[in-house]
Amino acid sequence: MTFRSEVHSAPSRQDASTLRSSRALESDGRDKQDVLQGTALWHDLNSMPKHYNKPGQGLPVENLGYQAYTTYFGIGTSPPQLMRAFIDLAWSDLVIPAVNCTHCAGKLKYDRTKSPSFESGNGSKITVRQDRYVWGRGEVSSDSVTLGEGVEVQHHPFVEAEQSSSGPWAPESVESVLGLSMKRPVVDTGMTKHFLPGILETMAEEKTLDRDVFSLLLPRGDGDRGDLVFGDYDKALFKGELSTHPLYPENTTDWAVEATSASVMYANGTEAGYQSLAGYTALISTTYPGLILPRHIVRSLINATGADCSDSCTGCEVPCDQAAGLPKLTLNLGGYNFSIGAEEYVVKTRVNWPFCRNREYCAVLVGSDKLLEEPKKIVLGSRFLTSVYSVFDFGNRTVGFAKAKHRFES
Repeated sequence: MTFRSEVHSAPSRQDASTLRSSRALESDGRDKQDVLQGTALWHDLNSMPKHYNKPGQGLPVENLGYQAYTTYFGIGTSPPQLMRAFIDLAWSDLVIPAVNCTHCAGKLKYDRTKSPSFESGNGSKITVRQDRYVWGRGEVSSDSVTLGEGVEVQHHPFVEAEQSSSGPWAPESVESVLGLSMKRPVVDTGMTKHFLPGILETMAEEKTLDRDVFSLLLPRGDGDRGDLVFGDYDKALFKGELSTHPLYPENTTDWAVEATSASVMYANGTEAGYQSLAGYTALISTTYPGLILPRHIVRSLINATGADCSDSCTGCEVPCDQAAGLPKLTLNLGGYNFSIGAEEYVVKTRVNWPFCRNREYCAVLVGSDKLLEEPKKIVLGSRFLTSVYSVFDFGNRTVGFAKAKHRFES
Protein backbone atom coordinates (compact mmCIF):
# COMPACT_ATOMS: atom_id res chain seq x y z
CA MET A 1 0.00 0.00 0.00
CA THR A 2 1.37 3.39 -0.92
CA PHE A 3 0.16 6.78 0.25
CA ARG A 4 0.39 10.17 -1.34
CA SER A 5 2.67 12.63 0.37
CA GLU A 6 -0.15 14.90 1.57
CA VAL A 7 -1.08 14.80 5.24
CA HIS A 8 -4.64 14.18 6.40
CA SER A 9 -6.05 15.10 9.74
CA ALA A 10 -5.96 11.51 10.90
CA PRO A 11 -3.38 10.61 11.94
CA SER A 12 -2.06 14.12 12.53
CA ARG A 13 1.47 15.35 12.12
CA GLN A 14 2.57 14.79 15.69
CA ASP A 15 2.08 11.00 15.41
CA ALA A 16 5.75 10.05 15.11
CA SER A 17 6.64 12.19 18.08
CA THR A 18 3.71 10.83 20.06
CA LEU A 19 4.84 7.30 19.36
CA ARG A 20 8.39 8.01 20.41
CA SER A 21 7.35 9.80 23.58
CA SER A 22 4.75 7.34 24.84
CA ARG A 23 5.59 5.98 28.22
CA ALA A 24 6.35 2.52 26.86
CA LEU A 25 9.27 3.89 24.89
CA GLU A 26 10.91 6.51 27.00
CA SER A 27 14.42 5.66 28.18
CA ASP A 28 17.29 3.27 27.66
CA GLY A 29 16.42 1.94 31.09
CA ARG A 30 12.90 1.16 29.90
CA ASP A 31 14.39 -0.46 26.78
CA LYS A 32 16.28 -2.85 29.05
CA GLN A 33 13.11 -3.47 31.01
CA ASP A 34 11.31 -4.28 27.75
CA VAL A 35 14.05 -6.76 26.88
CA LEU A 36 13.73 -8.47 30.25
CA GLN A 37 9.95 -8.51 29.96
CA GLY A 38 10.21 -9.93 26.45
CA THR A 39 12.55 -12.65 27.65
CA ALA A 40 10.09 -13.53 30.39
CA LEU A 41 7.26 -13.69 27.85
CA TRP A 42 9.38 -15.89 25.61
CA HIS A 43 10.08 -18.36 28.41
CA ASP A 44 6.43 -18.11 29.45
CA LEU A 45 5.27 -19.63 26.17
CA ASN A 46 5.32 -23.08 27.78
CA SER A 47 2.90 -21.94 30.48
CA MET A 48 0.36 -20.24 28.22
CA PRO A 49 -3.22 -21.58 28.21
CA LYS A 50 -3.42 -25.02 26.64
CA HIS A 51 -6.47 -24.29 24.49
CA TYR A 52 -4.26 -23.58 21.48
CA ASN A 53 -4.45 -26.28 18.88
CA LYS A 54 -1.57 -28.02 17.15
CA PRO A 55 1.11 -27.12 16.05
CA GLY A 56 1.93 -24.42 18.57
CA GLN A 57 0.82 -21.80 21.00
CA GLY A 58 0.24 -18.13 20.42
CA LEU A 59 2.81 -15.37 20.50
CA PRO A 60 1.88 -12.40 22.71
CA VAL A 61 0.98 -9.18 20.88
CA GLU A 62 1.43 -5.83 22.63
CA ASN A 63 0.48 -2.24 21.86
CA LEU A 64 3.44 0.08 22.38
CA GLY A 65 1.32 3.19 22.06
CA TYR A 66 -0.50 4.86 19.17
CA GLN A 67 -1.41 1.51 17.63
CA ALA A 68 2.11 0.18 17.12
CA TYR A 69 1.74 -3.57 17.58
CA THR A 70 4.66 -5.86 18.35
CA THR A 71 5.42 -9.48 19.11
CA TYR A 72 8.48 -11.59 19.87
CA PHE A 73 10.19 -14.27 17.82
CA GLY A 74 13.43 -16.24 17.95
CA ILE A 75 16.25 -16.28 15.42
CA GLY A 76 18.79 -19.11 15.39
CA THR A 77 18.92 -22.25 17.50
CA SER A 78 20.43 -23.63 20.73
CA PRO A 79 18.67 -21.53 21.95
CA PRO A 80 16.76 -19.08 19.72
CA GLN A 81 17.86 -15.47 20.20
CA LEU A 82 14.97 -13.21 21.14
CA MET A 83 13.88 -10.33 18.89
CA ARG A 84 11.00 -7.89 19.18
CA ALA A 85 9.24 -6.94 15.96
CA PHE A 86 6.42 -4.87 14.56
CA ILE A 87 3.70 -6.88 12.82
CA ASP A 88 3.20 -5.82 9.20
CA LEU A 89 0.78 -7.58 6.86
CA ALA A 90 2.29 -5.89 3.79
CA TRP A 91 6.00 -6.54 4.37
CA SER A 92 8.30 -9.43 3.46
CA ASP A 93 12.00 -8.73 4.18
CA LEU A 94 13.34 -9.74 7.58
CA VAL A 95 16.06 -7.41 8.90
CA ILE A 96 17.93 -8.52 12.03
CA PRO A 97 20.57 -6.34 13.75
CA ALA A 98 23.85 -8.25 13.94
CA VAL A 99 26.08 -8.25 17.00
CA ASN A 100 28.42 -5.82 15.21
CA CYS A 101 25.59 -3.54 14.08
CA THR A 102 26.15 0.20 14.43
CA HIS A 103 23.43 2.64 15.52
CA CYS A 104 21.74 -0.19 17.42
CA ALA A 105 22.65 0.80 20.98
CA GLY A 106 20.37 -0.67 23.62
CA LYS A 107 18.83 -3.22 21.25
CA LEU A 108 18.86 -6.99 21.14
CA LYS A 109 21.33 -8.28 18.56
CA TYR A 110 21.91 -11.51 16.68
CA ASP A 111 25.18 -13.40 17.13
CA ARG A 112 25.72 -15.87 14.30
CA THR A 113 28.50 -17.65 16.19
CA LYS A 114 25.99 -18.81 18.81
CA SER A 115 23.63 -20.47 16.33
CA PRO A 116 24.64 -23.86 14.87
CA SER A 117 21.91 -23.52 12.23
CA PHE A 118 23.33 -20.27 10.78
CA GLU A 119 24.03 -20.34 7.04
CA SER A 120 26.09 -17.65 5.34
CA GLY A 121 25.07 -16.18 2.01
CA ASN A 122 27.30 -15.33 -0.92
CA GLY A 123 28.77 -12.31 0.85
CA SER A 124 26.80 -9.73 -1.11
CA LYS A 125 25.20 -6.89 0.83
CA ILE A 126 21.86 -5.23 0.25
CA THR A 127 20.00 -2.27 1.67
CA VAL A 128 16.40 -2.72 2.76
CA ARG A 129 14.13 0.22 3.50
CA GLN A 130 10.69 0.15 5.02
CA ASP A 131 9.20 3.64 5.04
CA ARG A 132 7.59 3.35 8.46
CA TYR A 133 9.74 1.28 10.78
CA VAL A 134 13.19 0.10 9.72
CA TRP A 135 16.21 0.64 7.53
CA GLY A 136 19.06 -1.83 7.35
CA ARG A 137 22.12 -2.76 5.31
CA GLY A 138 23.99 -6.01 5.55
CA GLU A 139 24.71 -9.47 4.25
CA VAL A 140 21.95 -11.88 3.29
CA SER A 141 22.16 -14.90 5.59
CA SER A 142 19.72 -17.60 6.65
CA ASP A 143 18.79 -19.30 9.89
CA SER A 144 15.84 -20.81 11.70
CA VAL A 145 13.03 -18.51 12.84
CA THR A 146 10.95 -19.67 15.83
CA LEU A 147 7.39 -18.36 16.02
CA GLY A 148 6.12 -19.86 19.24
CA GLU A 149 6.31 -23.36 20.61
CA GLY A 150 6.50 -25.98 17.87
CA VAL A 151 6.76 -23.54 14.94
CA GLU A 152 10.30 -23.43 13.55
CA VAL A 153 10.86 -22.08 10.05
CA GLN A 154 14.20 -23.40 8.82
CA HIS A 155 16.59 -21.81 6.32
CA HIS A 156 14.78 -18.48 6.20
CA PRO A 157 16.75 -15.67 4.49
CA PHE A 158 17.22 -12.35 6.27
CA VAL A 159 19.40 -9.27 6.19
CA GLU A 160 22.05 -9.56 8.89
CA ALA A 161 22.30 -5.83 9.37
CA GLU A 162 25.66 -4.21 10.08
CA GLN A 163 23.97 -0.82 9.89
CA SER A 164 20.42 -0.28 11.02
CA SER A 165 18.21 2.54 12.15
CA SER A 166 14.59 3.02 13.11
CA GLY A 167 12.07 4.83 10.96
CA PRO A 168 10.08 7.81 12.23
CA TRP A 169 7.42 5.56 13.75
CA ALA A 170 9.74 3.07 15.44
CA PRO A 171 10.86 3.12 19.06
CA GLU A 172 14.39 2.10 19.89
CA SER A 173 13.19 -0.93 21.86
CA VAL A 174 12.06 -2.80 18.72
CA GLU A 175 14.56 -4.67 16.59
CA SER A 176 12.71 -5.77 13.48
CA VAL A 177 9.54 -6.07 11.40
CA LEU A 178 7.77 -9.42 11.14
CA GLY A 179 6.38 -9.28 7.63
CA LEU A 180 3.31 -11.42 7.03
CA SER A 181 2.63 -10.68 3.37
CA MET A 182 1.70 -13.72 1.28
CA LYS A 183 4.29 -12.99 -1.36
CA ARG A 184 6.97 -10.43 -1.89
CA PRO A 185 5.02 -7.17 -2.38
CA VAL A 186 5.30 -5.55 -5.78
CA VAL A 187 6.53 -2.25 -4.38
CA ASP A 188 9.65 -0.41 -5.45
CA THR A 189 9.78 3.23 -4.45
CA GLY A 190 12.51 5.49 -3.15
CA MET A 191 11.66 4.50 0.43
CA THR A 192 10.36 0.94 0.18
CA LYS A 193 12.09 -1.96 -1.59
CA HIS A 194 11.59 -5.70 -1.21
CA PHE A 195 14.32 -8.22 -1.95
CA LEU A 196 13.64 -11.38 0.03
CA PRO A 197 10.78 -13.87 0.33
CA GLY A 198 8.56 -13.44 3.35
CA ILE A 199 8.21 -15.85 6.24
CA LEU A 200 4.90 -17.18 4.88
CA GLU A 201 6.53 -18.09 1.57
CA THR A 202 9.22 -20.07 3.37
CA MET A 203 6.59 -21.75 5.55
CA ALA A 204 4.59 -22.84 2.51
CA GLU A 205 7.68 -24.08 0.67
CA GLU A 206 8.93 -26.09 3.64
CA LYS A 207 5.44 -27.25 4.67
CA THR A 208 6.13 -25.98 8.18
CA LEU A 209 2.46 -25.94 9.18
CA ASP A 210 -0.29 -28.53 8.90
CA ARG A 211 -2.54 -25.67 7.76
CA ASP A 212 -1.18 -22.61 5.98
CA VAL A 213 -2.97 -20.11 8.19
CA PHE A 214 -2.22 -17.63 10.93
CA SER A 215 -4.66 -15.86 13.21
CA LEU A 216 -4.39 -12.47 14.85
CA LEU A 217 -6.05 -10.62 17.69
CA LEU A 218 -4.77 -7.11 18.40
CA PRO A 219 -5.06 -5.90 22.01
CA ARG A 220 -7.59 -3.19 22.72
CA GLY A 221 -7.32 -1.61 26.18
CA ASP A 222 -4.55 -0.99 28.68
CA GLY A 223 -3.36 -4.26 30.12
CA ASP A 224 -4.90 -6.30 27.32
CA ARG A 225 -2.76 -8.76 25.39
CA GLY A 226 -3.29 -9.91 21.84
CA ASP A 227 -2.31 -13.16 20.18
CA LEU A 228 -0.62 -14.31 17.00
CA VAL A 229 -1.05 -18.03 16.27
CA PHE A 230 0.51 -19.88 13.33
CA GLY A 231 -1.12 -22.99 11.92
CA ASP A 232 -4.55 -22.63 13.52
CA TYR A 233 -6.90 -20.27 15.36
CA ASP A 234 -8.16 -19.95 18.91
CA LYS A 235 -11.92 -20.36 19.31
CA ALA A 236 -11.74 -18.90 22.82
CA LEU A 237 -10.86 -15.48 21.39
CA PHE A 238 -13.94 -14.79 19.27
CA LYS A 239 -17.72 -14.88 19.46
CA GLY A 240 -20.05 -16.49 16.96
CA GLU A 241 -18.88 -17.85 13.63
CA LEU A 242 -16.10 -16.78 11.31
CA SER A 243 -17.18 -15.14 8.06
CA THR A 244 -14.91 -16.20 5.20
CA HIS A 245 -13.88 -13.71 2.52
CA PRO A 246 -11.96 -14.64 -0.64
CA LEU A 247 -9.07 -12.34 -1.43
CA TYR A 248 -10.06 -9.59 -3.84
CA PRO A 249 -9.28 -9.05 -6.64
CA GLU A 250 -8.65 -12.69 -7.47
CA ASN A 251 -5.00 -12.21 -8.48
CA THR A 252 -4.01 -9.94 -5.58
CA THR A 253 -0.94 -10.57 -3.43
CA ASP A 254 -2.32 -8.28 -0.70
CA TRP A 255 -4.42 -9.18 2.29
CA ALA A 256 -7.49 -7.52 0.81
CA VAL A 257 -11.18 -8.42 0.49
CA GLU A 258 -14.19 -7.10 -1.41
CA ALA A 259 -16.00 -4.09 0.02
CA THR A 260 -19.69 -3.66 -0.82
CA SER A 261 -20.99 -0.54 0.96
CA ALA A 262 -20.41 1.90 3.81
CA SER A 263 -22.90 3.83 5.91
CA VAL A 264 -23.01 6.16 8.93
CA MET A 265 -25.82 5.70 11.43
CA TYR A 266 -26.90 7.82 14.38
CA ALA A 267 -27.71 6.11 17.69
CA ASN A 268 -31.45 6.53 16.99
CA GLY A 269 -31.14 4.57 13.74
CA THR A 270 -31.25 7.56 11.38
CA GLU A 271 -28.86 7.26 8.47
CA ALA A 272 -26.33 10.08 8.16
CA GLY A 273 -24.61 8.88 5.01
CA TYR A 274 -24.41 5.94 2.60
CA GLN A 275 -22.21 4.98 -0.34
CA SER A 276 -22.09 1.90 -2.52
CA LEU A 277 -18.58 0.47 -2.71
CA ALA A 278 -19.15 -1.78 -5.71
CA GLY A 279 -15.77 -2.71 -7.16
CA TYR A 280 -13.87 -1.46 -4.09
CA THR A 281 -11.06 -3.34 -2.37
CA ALA A 282 -10.68 -3.28 1.42
CA LEU A 283 -7.00 -3.53 2.31
CA ILE A 284 -6.25 -4.92 5.77
CA SER A 285 -3.39 -3.17 7.56
CA THR A 286 -1.67 -3.49 10.93
CA THR A 287 0.49 -0.42 10.37
CA TYR A 288 -2.10 2.24 9.50
CA PRO A 289 -3.91 3.09 12.75
CA GLY A 290 -7.32 4.19 11.50
CA LEU A 291 -9.65 3.80 8.56
CA ILE A 292 -9.38 5.21 5.06
CA LEU A 293 -12.77 5.59 3.40
CA PRO A 294 -14.36 7.44 0.46
CA ARG A 295 -14.57 11.21 0.95
CA HIS A 296 -18.37 11.25 1.06
CA ILE A 297 -18.44 8.80 3.98
CA VAL A 298 -15.64 10.65 5.79
CA ARG A 299 -17.52 13.96 5.45
CA SER A 300 -20.74 12.30 6.64
CA LEU A 301 -19.01 10.87 9.70
CA ILE A 302 -17.20 14.10 10.59
CA ASN A 303 -20.46 16.06 10.29
CA ALA A 304 -22.40 13.47 12.30
CA THR A 305 -19.84 13.43 15.12
CA GLY A 306 -19.60 17.22 15.22
CA ALA A 307 -15.82 16.87 15.22
CA ASP A 308 -13.73 20.04 15.41
CA CYS A 309 -11.16 20.03 12.60
CA SER A 310 -9.84 23.57 13.07
CA ASP A 311 -6.60 22.73 14.91
CA SER A 312 -3.82 21.81 12.48
CA CYS A 313 -1.91 20.19 15.35
CA THR A 314 -4.59 17.64 16.15
CA GLY A 315 -6.66 17.21 13.02
CA CYS A 316 -10.28 16.30 13.73
CA GLU A 317 -11.16 15.80 17.39
CA VAL A 318 -14.20 15.18 19.56
CA PRO A 319 -14.80 15.75 23.29
CA CYS A 320 -13.55 12.61 25.03
CA ASP A 321 -16.54 12.51 27.37
CA GLN A 322 -18.94 12.36 24.41
CA ALA A 323 -17.25 9.57 22.45
CA ALA A 324 -19.57 6.83 23.71
CA GLY A 325 -22.64 8.37 22.04
CA LEU A 326 -21.11 8.96 18.61
CA PRO A 327 -22.54 7.44 15.41
CA LYS A 328 -21.57 4.00 14.15
CA LEU A 329 -20.00 3.11 10.85
CA THR A 330 -21.25 0.01 9.09
CA LEU A 331 -19.04 -1.61 6.48
CA ASN A 332 -20.41 -4.38 4.31
CA LEU A 333 -17.63 -6.72 3.21
CA GLY A 334 -18.73 -9.35 0.74
CA GLY A 335 -22.27 -9.48 2.12
CA TYR A 336 -21.33 -9.36 5.83
CA ASN A 337 -21.98 -6.26 7.93
CA PHE A 338 -19.34 -5.02 10.37
CA SER A 339 -20.36 -2.36 12.87
CA ILE A 340 -17.56 0.03 13.84
CA GLY A 341 -18.18 2.15 16.90
CA ALA A 342 -16.34 5.14 18.30
CA GLU A 343 -14.12 2.81 20.34
CA GLU A 344 -12.60 1.76 16.99
CA TYR A 345 -12.38 5.10 15.15
CA VAL A 346 -11.65 7.44 18.09
CA VAL A 347 -8.45 7.24 20.14
CA LYS A 348 -7.25 9.28 23.10
CA THR A 349 -3.78 10.66 22.46
CA ARG A 350 -1.62 13.66 23.24
CA VAL A 351 -0.25 16.54 21.19
CA ASN A 352 3.52 16.37 21.41
CA TRP A 353 4.86 18.43 18.54
CA PRO A 354 6.91 21.63 18.34
CA PHE A 355 4.79 24.81 18.28
CA CYS A 356 1.68 22.89 19.41
CA ARG A 357 0.06 23.16 22.82
CA ASN A 358 0.75 19.99 24.81
CA ARG A 359 -2.63 18.52 25.70
CA GLU A 360 -4.61 15.31 25.65
CA TYR A 361 -7.45 14.96 23.15
CA CYS A 362 -9.57 12.38 21.32
CA ALA A 363 -8.73 12.07 17.63
CA VAL A 364 -11.04 10.79 14.91
CA LEU A 365 -8.89 8.30 13.01
CA VAL A 366 -10.73 8.31 9.70
CA GLY A 367 -8.93 9.53 6.60
CA SER A 368 -10.07 10.22 3.06
CA ASP A 369 -9.19 7.93 0.16
CA LYS A 370 -7.45 10.88 -1.49
CA LEU A 371 -4.47 9.68 0.59
CA LEU A 372 -4.26 6.57 -1.59
CA GLU A 373 -2.66 6.37 -4.99
CA GLU A 374 -4.86 3.46 -6.06
CA PRO A 375 -8.50 4.13 -6.98
CA LYS A 376 -11.47 2.29 -5.46
CA LYS A 377 -9.64 1.22 -2.33
CA ILE A 378 -10.32 1.59 1.38
CA VAL A 379 -8.08 0.65 4.31
CA LEU A 380 -9.10 -1.23 7.43
CA GLY A 381 -6.37 -0.30 9.87
CA SER A 382 -5.31 -1.58 13.24
CA ARG A 383 -8.22 -0.02 15.14
CA PHE A 384 -10.60 -2.14 13.05
CA LEU A 385 -8.48 -5.20 13.78
CA THR A 386 -8.89 -4.68 17.53
CA SER A 387 -12.62 -5.32 17.12
CA VAL A 388 -12.35 -8.57 15.14
CA TYR A 389 -10.53 -11.86 15.36
CA SER A 390 -8.84 -12.42 12.00
CA VAL A 391 -7.78 -15.67 10.34
CA PHE A 392 -5.47 -15.30 7.35
CA ASP A 393 -5.40 -18.40 5.14
CA PHE A 394 -2.51 -18.19 2.70
CA GLY A 395 -3.18 -21.71 1.43
CA ASN A 396 -6.76 -21.08 0.36
CA ARG A 397 -6.33 -17.30 -0.12
CA THR A 398 -9.09 -16.20 2.25
CA VAL A 399 -9.51 -14.02 5.32
CA GLY A 400 -11.93 -14.87 8.11
CA PHE A 401 -13.43 -12.38 10.58
CA ALA A 402 -15.40 -12.84 13.78
CA LYS A 403 -16.26 -10.53 16.67
CA ALA A 404 -13.25 -10.45 18.99
CA LYS A 405 -13.44 -11.61 22.58
CA HIS A 406 -10.76 -9.80 24.56
CA ARG A 407 -9.39 -11.13 27.81
CA PHE A 408 -10.97 -8.37 29.89
CA GLU A 409 -14.40 -9.19 28.44
CA SER A 410 -16.74 -11.77 29.92
